[in-house]
Amino acid sequence: MAGLVAALAGWALVVPPSGVSYAEPAALADPDPPAELRVAYLGTGHRSIGLVEGTGVEAVSVPFFGSGPAHFDDEVSATGALVAWVSRRESELAQLWVSRAGGEPARLTDDPTQVAGRPAVSPDGTRIAFEQTREGVGSWRDIFVIGTDGSGLRQVTDGTGDNRRPTWSPDGTALAFHRGDGGVPQVWRVPVDGGGPAVALTARADGAGEPAWDPDPANDRIAYTAAPDSPTDRKVWLMNSVGGDQRLLLDQLWESHAPSWSPDGTTLVFLSRTTGTDGARGEIDLVYTGVPRDDWCPCEAVLRLAEDRLVGHPTWYLPPTGGEPRLLVTRTTAPDRLTVTVQDVRPDATDPRDLGVTVLREDPGAATDPDLLWRPVNGDPWTARPDYSPDGQRIMVNRFETVDGQRVSRLYVTRADGSDLQLLPLADRTGTERETDPAWSPDGTRVAYTRSVDGLPSRVVVANATTGEHLLTVPPAAGGEFADSQPAWSPDGLTLAFVRGQPDGAGADSHVWTADALDGSAQLDLTDVSCPECDTADYGPSFAPDGTRIAFGRGPDGLLVTDLAGEDCQVLAPQLPEATCTEPLTAPDDGPHRPRDVAWSPEGGRLAYSSRRYTDPTSTEYVKTYDFGTAVHDGLTWEFPGRHRKPTWQRFVDVATAVLEPPAPVRVGERTSLTLTVTDRGPTPAVEVQLDLRVPDGVRVTALEPEVGSCQLDPPDCELGSIGLGNTVRVRVELTGVTPGTHPLEWTVGGWTLDARPSDNTASVPVVVAPQPTTPPPTTPPPPTTPPPTTPPPTTP
Repeated sequence: MAGLVAALAGWALVVPPSGVSYAEPAALADPDPPAELRVAYLGTGHRSIGLVEGTGVEAVSVPFFGSGPAHFDDEVSATGALVAWVSRRESELAQLWVSRAGGEPARLTDDPTQVAGRPAVSPDGTRIAFEQTREGVGSWRDIFVIGTDGSGLRQVTDGTGDNRRPTWSPDGTALAFHRGDGGVPQVWRVPVDGGGPAVALTARADGAGEPAWDPDPANDRIAYTAAPDSPTDRKVWLMNSVGGDQRLLLDQLWESHAPSWSPDGTTLVFLSRTTGTDGARGEIDLVYTGVPRDDWCPCEAVLRLAEDRLVGHPTWYLPPTGGEPRLLVTRTTAPDRLTVTVQDVRPDATDPRDLGVTVLREDPGAATDPDLLWRPVNGDPWTARPDYSPDGQRIMVNRFETVDGQRVSRLYVTRADGSDLQLLPLADRTGTERETDPAWSPDGTRVAYTRSVDGLPSRVVVANATTGEHLLTVPPAAGGEFADSQPAWSPDGLTLAFVRGQPDGAGADSHVWTADALDGSAQLDLTDVSCPECDTADYGPSFAPDGTRIAFGRGPDGLLVTDLAGEDCQVLAPQLPEATCTEPLTAPDDGPHRPRDVAWSPEGGRLAYSSRRYTDPTSTEYVKTYDFGTAVHDGLTWEFPGRHRKPTWQRFVDVATAVLEPPAPVRVGERTSLTLTVTDRGPTPAVEVQLDLRVPDGVRVTALEPEVGSCQLDPPDCELGSIGLGNTVRVRVELTGVTPGTHPLEWTVGGWTLDARPSDNTASVPVVVAPQPTTPPPTTPPPPTTPPPTTPPPTTP
């Protein structure tokens, strides 16, 4: 809770005459606003590099790059302390990356149209061989070589067939790889620097692939996977460098694939679903090592890693600090393959990350029965949702956990990077209910969420975000038999949208409603306004940043947007001429399929939502976007494995004010003026911007003249409304001097939404008031004086 209080500690509440709270900054240092805006979502399937620690069933794979958000890194390879892999850290498509001796990762390739894969570091550590597509995603590939400093990129194969998985000869002069031409692949060999064509080393009817060349030239052998396209029949074989001396690594009972040699060439690490010497097999690959024998003995494998993760690409790594070789793998980033975590990605589909916050564990049966996503038998329901705080600094999410032997869901708050996870205190939490679907109010002081108790319909509840005090339960519909869920706030904090009915699973039937956010009154069935005869499920409402529209999904395949009265409705998907808001909506074969979980972009020009990949109801969901300007639906997480749902778009508001023309000095009783500015810096539009002046006793405001909005003099403030992203409004303030002196005039701007940079919400300027000049009293001239008469002296007769 301390983290949440810190996030809100810089804010006091100002209550205007209407009784509605505006967020106002206090005099504290700014938090750092997000450097970039991301889309967070809940997902499985994220991949990263793990370093194996421990042995046998106790072994674990710890993050190779340490703690913090995990980038999407895959297909790792190492020689000594030099590690190469492919990543999406700075690109939508996978590119080649390298790290030397534990140093900072560096990107080697930069082709935005092609996909790099399967790097292999040369024996001397100076070059990397890798595969790259010819014509974009899904196309056939060629083998390339590049220097570990990014120089000397050169194509090795000649454009024939589909060439993959290169491996270096011990002397670095040749590459083995596997090539397919539409049938099963075979292992080939080619000189690295030219001098001859590629030649086939295998001609197996079941195919051969994934070659790994023994780094010890004295052994003259290549390991490979026979029947590489068969999950049940794959087996690691050995042959010499010209394709002879073929033999199995293990006996016929073992399934095995993806071999990789230890640095000294004595041991192979490989993957297998085999769980014992009797040939029993599990659902996932385990990591084993085996030592080939000169006497052709089928040796027993040694278990190295048995985590319940989707593991791939085992390779040997020599730590720069020395010691024995260690195993690296790429694997599911989450603790297991069924655990759902909070993930995020940039809006341009680059740098998908796993934030390390676990949320729920999906029922394994959901892969074949999607109704188990909502009514699990052996797992948690997909009723979790993340939501960014209005200043973009934090994420609130409900997490399923076991408390006193009972599975419950509770609200948590974490920083936007997944750190500092804190349980949100709720005053009336009993420990038996489920708290789901959290939504932060625009001013950051309240949270709306769904509260569920077994045997009773769920309800939408509002609580104080700091103290947990219960503020409101939205009154249920007449009869009380319908469940309420999935709340969303209007940008002014006055209205809640929510879903009433059963929005998910078999038999879904629900409507989108709105209600007053203060007392739950004025309830309106938006679905009924546009589609009074609909027998369908509407779900996942979300308000536009300017508060004028609500977007939501409609079963089975509709995506709609409507005004707040429900009367001006528009179909965004399916994009069919006959599609209207008055009926259920079904998508064509190219989708989008089952769009839902809508989130608006900060500026209101785009939507993020989740959608099934294909028509098949068992296909996994991913996050798509819709652009209002182009009417284009695009896949945001299409290239990422796993299931991705419940997107939330990071946003924050930054309203700034400054002095444009300071006031001239003024005398008592006379007037002067100043011009101040209010700017909406975005990236989310500020709603209902208010200007409040703090007027010292030495002056009096006699006029307030805004370019937009309206002002009053008692008390002196202005309602500027929505300024618009990037726009600046001028306000002329006229002052009359009252008392001589220098008087600081201060003003503050703010809106409904918590401001991410409060230091520029307040400004001040000194107003110098001089006294009127004092006029000295007129002086009266003295009366004229009469000189004494002059008497001439007597004369003597």
